[in-house]
Amino acid sequence: MKLIAEVTTRSELVAVGFVGNSIFSDQKLAKETKLKAGGAMSDNEILTAQRNLEKYYQGYGYPDVVVSHRMQPSAQAGKADLIFVIEEGAKNEVRKIKFEGNNSFTELELRKNMKVREKGLFSWLTKSGRFETGQLEEDLESVLDFYRDKGYLRVSSSGVRRDPVGDGRVDIVIPINEGDKYTVAGVGFGKMTVFKPEELYPALTLATGSPYSSKKMRADITMVRSYYGSRGYADATVTPDISDAGPNRVNVVYRITEGGRFRVGDVRIEGNTKTKDKVIRREVPLKPGQWFNSVDLDTTKSRLENLQYFSDVQTSGVSGRAGYRDVNILVEERKTGSVGLGVGFSSIDSIVGFVNLEQSNFDLFNPWNFTGGGQRFAMNLRLGSTRTDFSVSLVEPWFMDRQLALGGELFYRSANFFSDYFDQTNAGGSIFLRRPFGEKASLKLEYKLEQVTIDLDPSVAVLSAKSVGGIPPR
Repeated sequence: MKLIAEVTTRSELVAVGFVGNSIFSDQKLAKETKLKAGGAMSDNEILTAQRNLEKYYQGYGYPDVVVSHRMQPSAQAGKADLIFVIEEGAKNEVRKIKFEGNNSFTELELRKNMKVREKGLFSWLTKSGRFETGQLEEDLESVLDFYRDKGYLRVSSSGVRRDPVGDGRVDIVIPINEGDKYTVAGVGFGKMTVFKPEELYPALTLATGSPYSSKKMRADITMVRSYYGSRGYADATVTPDISDAGPNRVNVVYRITEGGRFRVGDVRIEGNTKTKDKVIRREVPLKPGQWFNSVDLDTTKSRLENLQYFSDVQTSGVSGRAGYRDVNILVEERKTGSVGLGVGFSSIDSIVGFVNLEQSNFDLFNPWNFTGGGQRFAMNLRLGSTRTDFSVSLVEPWFMDRQLALGGELFYRSANFFSDYFDQTNAGGSIFLRRPFGEKASLKLEYKLEQVTIDLDPSVAVLSAKSVGGIPPR
């Protein structure tokens, strides 16, 4: 008996082409596919690219677009071109958004929950009136959730309907089956072994006797997960169990799967091609050996995003050795420096030239490219016929690896537009220390030294001397 395996290698992508596109250029569409020439293509990658193209068209008001593809062998063996065939369809514009069956809320109240807007006078500026299939699906869910938040637990809809009215315009019709409004008869917890229900009850927002609210229920779920997650229970899950408790009344029971307790294992950082590890690591409150804290994991993501060094930040807690969770941090660097050159006009200077240089991820001790150290550097120069402004500043937000900012500035300003009789020059510098207290408060101590020089016109000096008793003898 022989077993014969036939293997077919994937073709290498030479180029991506398009047929049937009249609205968007090949260059724009190629960017949306996110495919790169030179690599082997998988079926999933091609289908993903196809869906990306459809979503791109739908986002611009072409709901009936159909995208297919075909492979076109290249002259070189093992290589092929990928051709996307596009049937664009007609562009749709939203004339009206209507609702059916909405007895409890007005159309205006419901439309406020939608991002798709009716076409109006300023649609060319606001982009309103676009028929966006994906956004409409999200808007429908947003409208239904608005009802659930007001107590209409079992609200439903058969889906968005599109009624053509001519000239590419359509009316959006959303049928609503409101159902009854429900009140909360009771709120409780399922079996708990780690903590007691009494520890969680004071923080609940969904209260007995109040209208049912999906928003408050989600807030309660987040609160319970955070309570467990901040104490090492990284796998804790919360499932709401909603049951009838009489006419238009429901009981809500939060059933918790507590899971095990974990400590922090390794903290791994990837993707930082410019930024030093320590600049990222110092923003991470999670330390190896401590109890794992899911709230601190979210805080890590927020802090790294607020630095504005990265275009994308992903944080996750993954299984490590027994009883531990490793922290993975994946970042994608972004441009952090900027240079500005320009010429302007003003009533004082007539023509003004300026140069601005900024680097928010500066490194004074990296002479190769001066980036990656997490310092903030700025230099500004402004030159005009009547004034000169120059300043240079540097801030180290973690002085001596402590959460203590040390910064300084040197400046020089010369101006002769304050008066026709004197020129003024300001030169000096400042140095400061700033320590944060919590996430929103800080204390700053600053010392500033400035020299102000007034250069009087000689004729003004003579007049001043006469006014106080004559000119002194030479």
